[in-house]
Amino acid sequence: MFVRKSLSHGRIYLSFVQGYRDENGKVKQKTIQKLGYLDDLEKTYKNPIEYFKQQAQQKNDEEINKLIIDNLNTKEIDENSNQKNLGYFVLKKIYKELGISTLLNQKQINIHQHSWWIFSNAYKAPCSGLA
Repeated sequence: MFVRKSLSHGRIYLSFVQGYRDENGKVKQKTIQKLGYLDDLEKTYKNPIEYFKQQAQQKNDEEINKLIIDNLNTKEIDENSNQKNLGYFVLKKIYKELGISTLLNQKQINIHQHSWWIFSNAYKAPCSGLA
């Protein structure tokens, strides 16, 4: 989405516009919301063009986040499906064969032990450079 500035009756008119491609791949644009004439909007907003550009960016960010969340919530990997994501299954097989989950669990315990050791030594000798 972006802010379009167009000339209407000798005045600048602002609107939110969304670009998209039709079923033939042709680029098209659709007016999402009419905002009003720039001179009228300047009475309400200090810098209406910048304000509405930020609003458009915020709406774009929200839409992207919504699409990502919807995609993550609806995408489930069905190992019995005819359509396969081979990259997933290759990595899954390597992950299991190497025992990475076990290794990560062990490393997590080791990290906690090492961080406690660093903390306790730094506490004992604050000028040791470990703090």
